Amino acid sequence: MELTPECLKVAEPHLFAKFKQCEATIDPACLEVVISDSSEVWGELEFRDVNLMKPDDTVYVQLAAECSWDREHGIQLIFRNGRHLTRVSEQDGHYAYWDAWAFPESEDRIR
Repeated sequence: MELTPECLKVAEPHLFAKFKQCEATIDPACLEVVISDSSEVWGELEFRDVNLMKPDDTVYVQLAAECSWDREHGIQLIFRNGRHLTRVSEQDGHYAYWDAWAFPESEDRIR
């Protein structure tokens, strides 16, 4: 496992994008959280689980967190082989986009 603080830093803009996506769907009067800078997302996460998945020769590390902007679904960071961020999404049971959307693994990338 080679997960470092720098690996988490790579996730920051993707987490902020997920917040902005959620924010766009909520009536501003009902918005409980305001995040104006990507570095502020970390204060809105509470990491609860670390899971390892090994569907083949690849190991996926899932860091699962509750997040203040989506209490129902939470959020997950998935790292392929314990070091490359491959997915930032709600906690949906999938470890990769190719797995979730049934396209070739060679086309997997963060969306």
